[in-house]
Amino acid sequence: LSAVTIVDPGFDSAFTDVGTTFSDADSENFNKWVIRSTTSQWNQVAVGGNPGGYADGAFSGTGVNRTLYQGVTDNKATTGLVDLKFDLNLSDVGSADGPLTVSVWGVTTLAGATFSLSTNTQTGVTAGDATILKTQDFGTNTVGWVGQTISGIDLGTGYDLVIVGFYSKTYENSGSPELDFLGIDNVSIVPEPTSLALLGVGMAGLAFRRRRS
Repeated sequence: LSAVTIVDPGFDSAFTDVGTTFSDADSENFNKWVIRSTTSQWNQVAVGGNPGGYADGAFSGTGVNRTLYQGVTDNKATTGLVDLKFDLNLSDVGSADGPLTVSVWGVTTLAGATFSLSTNTQTGVTAGDATILKTQDFGTNTVGWVGQTISGIDLGTGYDLVIVGFYSKTYENSGSPELDFLGIDNVSIVPEPTSLALLGVGMAGLAFRRRRS
């Protein structure tokens, strides 16, 4: 049981603008943070966040939804239950439906797959064999940065590609200057503690049997 590695968990590198889609054909966009951007979407902010920089939902467009993605190539190396961990800094003004949705997909067939980033729904990612594994909304304001964990993400027997998406629904309040703030930082996918505990029990059992024999 290994861990899917999120590349650049602290957003130190620039985001890659992939337009409305990214696909198996341009797989160089895997293992990096990508955005569907025209103007006023996800940004990096040099000050005010956790060390190393972070993605910031301080936008200038009104009522615009947008998603920050990473497709992590794993080649079925990670199986079983994992947790998605990240730091969240959220100040939401006026939004009624929760300003952040986080989702995880697993993709078993990459050949020819195209992932659509053009829709305004977090379940809008499509691919040849994409399965949405977990979706969770976050709508409670934080006081500064607070660690978050999404548990129970079941990778089963493993996937070739694991996609993580942070879907922002922050918006301007009646056209006034931006009042919402959404920061994401320190993203990681790690084995669930229960999975590690079971692995430890299994290893202990093997060692015991070897000693007896």
